[in-house]
This record gives sequence, structure tokens and C-alpha cells, in this order.
Amino acid sequence: MHTSIRPVRSTGRLALLASLLLAGCASDVTMREDAPERSLREMASRFDAMPMPTPTDVRLATGEPGPAYWQNECDYVIDATLDAEARTVEATGRVTYTNHSPYAL
Repeated sequence: MHTSIRPVRSTGRLALLASLLLAGCASDVTMREDAPERSLREMASRFDAMPMPTPTDVRLATGEPGPAYWQNECDYVIDATLDAEARTVEATGRVTYTNHSPYAL
């Protein structure tokens, strides 16, 4: 069996790759030149503590719950039976919701 090795013409591909590489490098330099200079303090200010909201009876200035804070409550009980042979599940459930809000739902 005779196989011949032919040179692969890749000059077009090589030129395309080189031009894309040069374009990418040039755009990076351009972006850096156009970027505004920032001081170290300006960059660090992004990590300063966020201001807390105005305190109310529901939420204190520290973020902790206030004297008028409330949470609703939900309790549930589920009784379930699995029948693997019949591939069925039978269940009953009871949900109890308690509204602790000062507003009616």
C-alpha cells in the first residue's frame, strides 16, 4: 500500500489566526488607555458597609427584629402509606396556618 504525504495549505488559516491575535492584543491596550484612573480609596469604597435602612418598630437600625415584628406560622402533619407492589401512595394531611400579622388575610 502506498500513501503519499501532501503538504497542507494552511497559510490562509495562519494569517487569519495571526490577525485575530493581533486584533485582540490591540483592543486590550486601547481599553486600558481609555479606562478612567481610580484611586485605591475609590476602588475600596465598593466594599464599604452598606447603609442600614431607617429603623422602625418592625425592624431596628441594626437589622434585628423590633417590638412590632411578627412572623406567620405554618404547621403540617402528613400520614402516608407506600404500597411498592401496587406502586401507589395513599396519604392524608393537615395544614394549620396561624396569622400573627396585625392585618387580616
